[in-house]
Amino acid sequence: MKRRKKASRAPRNSLALALLLMATLTGILVAILILWPSGESAKTAATGERRASTSLPDSITTAPVVGGERNEGKTSTGSRSIVERGGAIALIVDDAGNDLSSLEQFLRFPGEMSIAVLPQLPYSRQCAVKAHEAGKEVLLHLPLEPLGSENPGPGAVLVSFDRNRIRDVLDMDFSTVPFAQGVNNHMGSLATQDRAVMDTLLSYLKEKNKYFIDSRTVSSTLGREYAERYAVRWAERNFFLDNSAEKEDILRVLNDGVAYARLHGRAILIGHVQHRALLNVLLEQYDDLVASGVRFVTASEFLRLKGEGGK
Repeated sequence: MKRRKKASRAPRNSLALALLLMATLTGILVAILILWPSGESAKTAATGERRASTSLPDSITTAPVVGGERNEGKTSTGSRSIVERGGAIALIVDDAGNDLSSLEQFLRFPGEMSIAVLPQLPYSRQCAVKAHEAGKEVLLHLPLEPLGSENPGPGAVLVSFDRNRIRDVLDMDFSTVPFAQGVNNHMGSLATQDRAVMDTLLSYLKEKNKYFIDSRTVSSTLGREYAERYAVRWAERNFFLDNSAEKEDILRVLNDGVAYARLHGRAILIGHVQHRALLNVLLEQYDDLVASGVRFVTASEFLRLKGEGGK
């Protein structure tokens, strides 16, 4: 009896291999479908690194939070943090001279501060003396004629005055504000655009070795032009802190001023003695600002730093 030949195992093994290969390929495809991002997600994944690199470049850093507001600014030193460049802030408080009580509150401020005193008022001299005795720098807050009909007050220089009369007014104004190291203007949106007035004023300040801080009550002021012509030390206001007397608004502008000082190295911030909310904000923020590297300086020190740094 003949033996039956065993069937070949080759076809059966080939089928098993084919099934195993198909299962493997199916598993790979399922994994790809599960893990591969689609639509906007895929787009975000492809561009995420570029977005991260452009949303906060090396030259942009975030300042410390001051009073709940956050400021950002560029530095001129690459990736160096602006916390390391606290900046110098010259605080000038205008409109002293009408009474003593409002000024005395501001003299509590522990940092450097310059007090700008209006001339020929009942308390002009006393305010200047009080500020000086408290270690604050004194300026003459010189009334200059504004656009419109608003009265700039006693001791004002008007565009109708000739050169001699302007000089006489300046002599009288300085005599009622002892210890004044310089001048900043009260109003003056018309007078600071008048060449005769500014020529007389800046030549007078040069003779008396006084500096000039332009409050910039109008963008077309000639303050810089004539200060440079007569080589008078000068600077200009960067921010008015209290155009609004609301505490939240003052805080917002203070933060802007701090950010500006960190960016540019220094800033002049001007406020007004009649605004108690301004004083409260300054007192509340002082310790945090100093701890973050901010330096409060007098107007004279600001001008010295400006001279060292240019512009």
